[in-house]
Amino acid sequence: MIRAEATKDDLPEIVDLYATTFAADPSVGWVVRRAKNPRALLAKVFTILLTEHYLPRGVIDTVRDDKGRLLGAASWEPPKVHVSASVNARLLAVLPSAGLAAADMLAYEYHLSKVKLPFPCWYLFTLAVSPEARGQGVGSMLLEHGIDRCGGDAIMLEASSTRSARLYRDKGFFALGASPSPGPHSEIVMWRPAADLPGAAQ
Repeated sequence: MIRAEATKDDLPEIVDLYATTFAADPSVGWVVRRAKNPRALLAKVFTILLTEHYLPRGVIDTVRDDKGRLLGAASWEPPKVHVSASVNARLLAVLPSAGLAAADMLAYEYHLSKVKLPFPCWYLFTLAVSPEARGQGVGSMLLEHGIDRCGGDAIMLEASSTRSARLYRDKGFFALGASPSPGPHSEIVMWRPAADLPGAAQ
């Protein structure tokens, strides 16, 4: 398997992976369930965020097999970096196409915006593995490389399933509790303490 940072040319494949994965996600999938085409709606959202925020201001990692097929991807936001007002405006412009899902999307984003740590930290926005590559260590590979890049800084994420929460826990993350959610499937807020925090290495 080959890991590399994404380029603009990689984005269509990553968007497709994210949209397909999160349309079936127990949390995000519920939020967009009432859209006419949930996967297409998520593709619009991820295209904006990856193109205008994560590629220029964060980091997107990929893992491919030896034939060049995308196996997984993860998107990271550095400390003190936030989605700009112009990107948020572009996201709001997508809402009319969301149909009945628009209200749930707004409620989800509102609740998610309230989940913050009281100090700067890295943020793992998304991590997705293609169905055919699951169980082969792709998620661990992406997560371990991202943790190394963070250089001992704290990291925050939301796990949307108990399976993903187990992976994060095995890599040193701790559950802080359930994220407020407009739907029946709350995400699990997790963090990995900074390396210089007393007791963090224990």
